[in-house]
Amino acid sequence: MTTDKLIDPVVRPGSTSSDKRAELLTAFRRVHNRWLGGRDNPDAGPLMLCFTYAGGSTGAFRGWEDMLPVNVCPIVLPGRDGRIDEPAYTRLSPLIADLVDNVGPHVTPDTVFFGHSMGALVAFEFTRELRRRGMAVPKKLLLAAFRAPHLESDRKPIHGWPDDVLQAVLHREGVPAATLTNPQIMAALLPTLRADLELCETYEFADEPPLEVPLAVFGGSDDVRVRPPMLRGWDRHTSQGATHVTVNGPHLFINVSRDELLAAVQHELHAMVGDHDVN
Repeated sequence: MTTDKLIDPVVRPGSTSSDKRAELLTAFRRVHNRWLGGRDNPDAGPLMLCFTYAGGSTGAFRGWEDMLPVNVCPIVLPGRDGRIDEPAYTRLSPLIADLVDNVGPHVTPDTVFFGHSMGALVAFEFTRELRRRGMAVPKKLLLAAFRAPHLESDRKPIHGWPDDVLQAVLHREGVPAATLTNPQIMAALLPTLRADLELCETYEFADEPPLEVPLAVFGGSDDVRVRPPMLRGWDRHTSQGATHVTVNGPHLFINVSRDELLAAVQHELHAMVGDHDVN
């Protein structure tokens, strides 16, 4: 059954303008796109696609739509949320290719990307692939808790480490103890976490011209993994300037300093388009 036939009982030819019909079809396809989470609320403002950290889910962005002047849309990756039965990616290239095919058509020149840790890397490489293909790129990248991509990691790969060691790492980086001590949650989380870590740890940077997209880079004050010099390295990847913001907390400050981070994100959004355009 085609999309047009599914939507025709609601939108019949001649019953609405062609522009309205196109808008409704776009909304319909978004609702039925397994990659896109959150509420479809175009009236909220520009679209903000959100990419989670290793082992994370769309729950990292729960409630953001009530706090920000944008249409918050978390990206639903395999291995979590409603796609828990799908294997998570262990390499970045196939993930980026699938994002371009499934999410790329929803990106417009007014779209914003936010990515935390692994999500920052995904958002960056997704943007570069959109540029390679001549597709629309986001208006701004908001990147948190990941070193500049041209810098090599200064720690050994950990995706093959024992469960208890990974849990200790998660605790240090800000995962709540209630999560770490729940056997059901950990049984579901650890395989996806290992795959995500492998994806990041096997990443190979390829040099390209800077993006013509401004960056806002967020770092945690107590992040022992990603230190300020690693974050300042992002400056070389944009020709439009980068701002740097420090948020209180460890690597996963997205969880422990949520309100502070959202206030900083809101400031960056207003600086990007102005109060009139985002309210």
